[in-house]
Amino acid sequence: MFYYETVKFWFKRFKEGSYNLEDNARSGRPRLNVEDDIDEELEKQAKSSVREVASSLGLNKDTVHRRLRQNLAPTDYHSFHSLQDHLCGKMFDDRSHLEIYLDDFFSGQPTEFYARGIQQLPTRWQYVVDHNGEYIDY
Repeated sequence: MFYYETVKFWFKRFKEGSYNLEDNARSGRPRLNVEDDIDEELEKQAKSSVREVASSLGLNKDTVHRRLRQNLAPTDYHSFHSLQDHLCGKMFDDRSHLEIYLDDFFSGQPTEFYARGIQQLPTRWQYVVDHNGEYIDY
């Protein structure tokens, strides 16, 4: 999967005539790879909010939010509204109960539910292009 900002960065470099694939030397603090840290924190504390994870890791909440969005596929958006309605007001004792509930939810959806989601993909993709890579409307 390619992310819009990455593609935009490399397109600009190639357009400027730079075909070097190595990172340029930078001054200041080295860029950290925090994706694994965020994923591990969420595994430990699945009920944590974005703000709590950011605070625990000493990160900006936008960094955590961006990582969560990266884990979503554009097709996930189709399920969100229906799943949100089903989850409204529900509490789960642990992760295994949630997983069982989600398995039941997704296996219980009619074929038309998934067909409708697939049919909407071209419209969703156009939205992504029109909104510079953002595919969730907040």
